[in-house]
Amino acid sequence: MWAKRRSDNPMFMFWATIMDLELLMCRFIWPLHEGDFSLYVQVCDELCSWFHVMDNTNYARWLAVNVRDMVQLPQKHPQLYAEFLKRNFVVQRSAHKFSLIGKDQSHQQSNKNLQAHGGAVGLYENHEALILFMLAGPDCTRSIKDFETVLDTTTSNTAHHEEASALQTKFRTNVEVVEQLGNNGKELVSLHTQEVMEEEFVTSLTQLQDLGKDLHAKFVSHTIEQATLPITNTLKCQKVLTFANRPVHTKKGTKLGSAQRNSSLIIKLFLSFQSRPDADIEEFFRYENQREPLSLSNLGSLRSGNKSDILVCLEAPNCHSDATNAATLVVLDMAAVVHMARSTSAHTFRDFVSHHLVPFVHKSLQL
Repeated sequence: MWAKRRSDNPMFMFWATIMDLELLMCRFIWPLHEGDFSLYVQVCDELCSWFHVMDNTNYARWLAVNVRDMVQLPQKHPQLYAEFLKRNFVVQRSAHKFSLIGKDQSHQQSNKNLQAHGGAVGLYENHEALILFMLAGPDCTRSIKDFETVLDTTTSNTAHHEEASALQTKFRTNVEVVEQLGNNGKELVSLHTQEVMEEEFVTSLTQLQDLGKDLHAKFVSHTIEQATLPITNTLKCQKVLTFANRPVHTKKGTKLGSAQRNSSLIIKLFLSFQSRPDADIEEFFRYENQREPLSLSNLGSLRSGNKSDILVCLEAPNCHSDATNAATLVVLDMAAVVHMARSTSAHTFRDFVSHHLVPFVHKSLQL
């Protein structure tokens, strides 16, 4: 049923893809918080396809290498693999459920505790004090935390912070909103502009997941398994169409672009307006027909130009106009002039004013 609706309804297909990606993120968080190493390796492999298709080339390249190393742990490092299966690749820092964290994140939290009272600030110039801090700092932090744990006599709540009924109700409401959006019409529509997306965009969205899986399979086969290509081989950007990267259709041989299209649109709307005698003309002209002004954009794209066009504004080669010779008033920013008049021999401010600042001002007034 879902497969049929994906092919028949582009709006449903888009939100179903978003839901698949959200579920993948949830499956990535789950093994980190529960210590499931096998699921963690599987999800990392599935993420590689998204990195390939969305042009995150560094993640696509090196995460695949990391997955290969983790898959080979049972053969090359069985003892380490056994420890990872015992959830020793994550750290438990609290008594709450679903709260295991990665060791890199735990290390960052430990550094934060070490720096709570200034850390190593002011110790870098004293080598012996810095060595003493590096040796005793972690033990002092651990002792303070153990003391606070023993001193705390309040009953700790081990429930996860998202188990509250209010958060569960909010999540259910968001799911219902997504379901309503997926059932809204037969076309893919932008929510904030209500624009119908192009057919090329829908086609690109349909092939998104299959394209990512194919790219990842080819990369693993040619680069990791067969080693016919180096790991540093350039990964071609796919430049898939998204809401921020929509196809631009321009007519050849015309420079009017969006101005001509807007003129045609206004004529059609005005003719339809005349067939409704009870319509309000002020309400008709109250809204803009596009987001960007015509002076800055053309068919949704920013107007471009040449840097050499700026040279037309400069009448003199030295950036000084002849109009300055006939000026009756010259305004100088003294805050800038103080920095422009360099001091070479002045020892006091009086010497600086008399020998450097005043001559500089006189020279500027003679230009």
